[in-house]
Amino acid sequence: MMEKRSITIDALKGLAAILVVVGHAIQVVYAPDHYDVNWVFKIIYTFHMPLFIFISGFLVGYKEELSVQWLWGRFKRLSIPFWVWVPVDYLIDGGRTWKGFTETVVTVWKDPSDGGLWFLWVLFLCCLIQFLEFQINHRLLGRFIKNEIMEAILSVAELIPLILLWYMVDFTTALGLRLCCKEIIFFLAGYHVNKFLQWKNESGKKIDF
Repeated sequence: MMEKRSITIDALKGLAAILVVVGHAIQVVYAPDHYDVNWVFKIIYTFHMPLFIFISGFLVGYKEELSVQWLWGRFKRLSIPFWVWVPVDYLIDGGRTWKGFTETVVTVWKDPSDGGLWFLWVLFLCCLIQFLEFQINHRLLGRFIKNEIMEAILSVAELIPLILLWYMVDFTTALGLRLCCKEIIFFLAGYHVNKFLQWKNESGKKIDF
């Protein structure tokens, strides 16, 4: 049965998308030489991508089971488009040589934020981490988890090594790990907020916003 769409969620996604456009317009057109000190740009970039990631985690929270098939679907919808865009972006920028292309791939591999659509790759990494956490929490530690609050606390504890890696190791830009360590916090927050709301609802139905 198809779940009823949330107007609130759709509106938030639309708002975040508009802010992305406005932010890039300031960066490229309105204030290309000093966009980083533009107050509108600074406000937008404090929350618009975390909002996207939070919403993504919230929607994943509707899933009762994070299976290998689900993760494979996320890989196809997020990872493959990101890496397909790398050669497209290279050709649009005027690249023509194989050496230049390989250097571009290596650059993006070292820091996916250079790939343009970095959020697709980071979102896939967030899904991968959530998948691994789901397997650990429900397959191995399920007997110790009594409610969603305990599971959320356990997820935060499992996140500590990633956060330490972000602050202590210089090579964390590789494969987008630094970006992921930042955004996974918002992804997990969205996921567990949804799970908590479902758990709190005595009827077990999805809460309609």
